[in-house]
Amino acid sequence: QQQQQQQEQQQEIQPQESQSDFSQPHDGTSNNKGNRLLADASMAAIGGWDIRSVRLGDALYESKSLDYDLVRQLQDEMNKLKVFKGYAPLVPTDIADNRLEEITSEALKSLRADIRYFKWRNGVVGHTTVLFVQDEIWLDDAPPLGNAQELLEAIEAEDNKMPPSILYGTAALLEGRSFV
Repeated sequence: QQQQQQQEQQQEIQPQESQSDFSQPHDGTSNNKGNRLLADASMAAIGGWDIRSVRLGDALYESKSLDYDLVRQLQDEMNKLKVFKGYAPLVPTDIADNRLEEITSEALKSLRADIRYFKWRNGVVGHTTVLFVQDEIWLDDAPPLGNAQELLEAIEAEDNKMPPSILYGTAALLEGRSFV
């Protein structure tokens, strides 16, 4: 009996082959064996925000943040993607020509609406992750926040010293999305 229990425990540890049909779209739920299924990569949707009115592929090229050959292959497709106005209240307007208003509570509403619109427009069913990538200036005089309630109060108080990453993260979480 002990030997049988040990075998069962070993089977639980061993990775099981997936019986999934990845050609069929699904919502990322579990199969009948309780295994978490991977989302179909062909169903992925990409988009985002930027404070500049430069197309995403061109911005990727200008930033020189990825390998040139990779950017060359992605640039045309990236240039077709919709870009929402970004939030960056401390960046001068001559650089940030595509940004949301500086009132944090209004910017938060816009970011949340963008997430909902993005999911609707792209037919996203299931999980959405908001990834934040920016060279952000750390604000030494940003308000100290001890909990979620203080964060929401600071946003409603229209404190323009809120770092953009905090606002994007708050929008993602309030919409039930992941934030990285």
